[in-house]
Amino acid sequence: MKNRLALCSPLVLSAFVVFCGARNGNAASVFASAYAAEGNQQFGRILGSYGSQTGSTTAVAVDGAGGSTHNLEQAGGTGDLVFEGSASASATYFSLRAEAAGSVSNAFLDPAYDHDAETGIPTAYFSQGTANFSQTLQYGGTAHSYTSIYALRLTGTVSGTGRAAVSVSLNHASEPAQDWFYSVEGSYDLIIYSRAYVHGAFAQEFSLSVNTLYSFDMDFLQPGGSYAGSADFGSTLEVIGIDLRDENGLLQPQGTISSDSGHAFEIISAPEPTSLLLSAVAILGAYAKRRR
Repeated sequence: MKNRLALCSPLVLSAFVVFCGARNGNAASVFASAYAAEGNQQFGRILGSYGSQTGSTTAVAVDGAGGSTHNLEQAGGTGDLVFEGSASASATYFSLRAEAAGSVSNAFLDPAYDHDAETGIPTAYFSQGTANFSQTLQYGGTAHSYTSIYALRLTGTVSGTGRAAVSVSLNHASEPAQDWFYSVEGSYDLIIYSRAYVHGAFAQEFSLSVNTLYSFDMDFLQPGGSYAGSADFGSTLEVIGIDLRDENGLLQPQGTISSDSGHAFEIISAPEPTSLLLSAVAILGAYAKRRR
């Protein structure tokens, strides 16, 4: 593809918190995208197949994959640089899944690479999977105003010798987005609690995204080396429930949370910050029993 792609998330992973997921401000929607690409740290060109889908009342699932081979002799190297990348993503109004994986052999940095002129050997290779849902929540009960805290569960793995990351972003009404970023290699099984949102009883828009990126930046790789790995969060990002309290700070277990997607969210009690670690095991156990 000759048209350049502005990255949904920069390859500078410390800044990896921006999403390209579709967010519909007035109606429920789900979105997923997946692709492999090459370029530099700011722009890339999609390689091979690109999956992108938006839906309103049904789940969406997409895959994307691609690769490239570059003869290095033109840039003063030897042999071929070979890249292969793949990604997948799926979204429902309850859970999100995303995975990105790739490999590169015979790494090589071409300082003369020009992305706009399409000359030289690309200096960055990556794959990315993104999943998102948006819906409007209506709170039912006797309170005039509410405080809500979202409880999320994130499971997956980061592995390999490239640069991998997963980022979660949550939006509630017009409040600033809350973001969580993970890039350390290993397995993840986390319960994430949002900061508290204080709002009225009127309907509130809620949007949740997960983004996975696996990248190979030639500035940081040993020339001639081979690298591979994945950011596999094809397990899930799930909404466990919402801690909903009235203006006096009392939990509203008899209240209701309805959505324009038709999905019903459970009202739960989120622990105090000092007791989050101690309560995580108990919450996961109760959640697993409820799922069975």
